[in-house]
Amino acid sequence: MSENSLEPRARPPLTPRQRELLDYIEGYIAQYQYPPTLREMGDALGIGSTNGITCKLQRLEALGYLEVSG
Repeated sequence: MSENSLEPRARPPLTPRQRELLDYIEGYIAQYQYPPTLREMGDALGIGSTNGITCKLQRLEALGYLEVSG
């Protein structure tokens, strides 16, 4: 396979904590049709800092698991 292949590259595996956050977001969107707030994500995962959630979201975006807008 060449470097210029059109096939997407495999994403790296998630840590258990990253998977927990992504599963929460996906479940929330499935239920409510819009994403949770930073505070709601933090409450669900027991993280008191919205900055902590922001960093985790940025990492998930960098890994290609979600797209953060706004």
